[in-house]
Amino acid sequence: MTGNLLQAVLKSGLDIYSIVICGSASAYGPVRPEDLPVHESKQLGAVSVYGLDKVREESLGRLYRYSFGIPVVTARIFNPVGAGMPGRQLLPSICRQLQQWKAGRRERLEVTRLDTPRDYLSAIDVARAVSALAYGQPREFAYNVGSGQETSNGELLQRVFTLAGVHDVPPVDQTSSAAELPVASKADTNTINSEFGWTTEVALDDSILEVLHETVR
Repeated sequence: MTGNLLQAVLKSGLDIYSIVICGSASAYGPVRPEDLPVHESKQLGAVSVYGLDKVREESLGRLYRYSFGIPVVTARIFNPVGAGMPGRQLLPSICRQLQQWKAGRRERLEVTRLDTPRDYLSAIDVARAVSALAYGQPREFAYNVGSGQETSNGELLQRVFTLAGVHDVPPVDQTSSAAELPVASKADTNTINSEFGWTTEVALDDSILEVLHETVR
């Protein structure tokens, strides 16, 4: 899709203001803890199918930007959360399981690993970042869009329990015995902050509450 769009723009001859590729932190691949927070200058080394697709998408963007002068920029988005998330993702899954437990339809909650960390931020803040890149004439090709904070699955669970008013917490099972490869779980956002003044504005707890309220409905 991205290749078709960029090729169509090139052939059209239209004066395009900006094209923003919604990239992903998964493009970085494994990241050593000592390399966190991860900076945009880190070499991409994706290992997942999704991450490799994002690397290929970025490669197309670079080609059209630097070879053909099309104003393409990439937002390397970390882990957005908020209303409307797909139910298969971790946060809505936890909220749904918790509601089932409270209703007596489930005895235990399940997550892959409690120690797995991610950099969560509100989808609203992501939209603000994409808007800044779309209309701000960015100087760089890639910008991290994250909170700069790590939150493990276990910490996310505890936040959900607290916000849901659950004090006698349910038992939680880990479905994977193997630790996950260290990933880009903490973004260095100095580039987008210094150039556009962008930083996160929505607290993680507020985004969790959005998902909790959707689950109750």
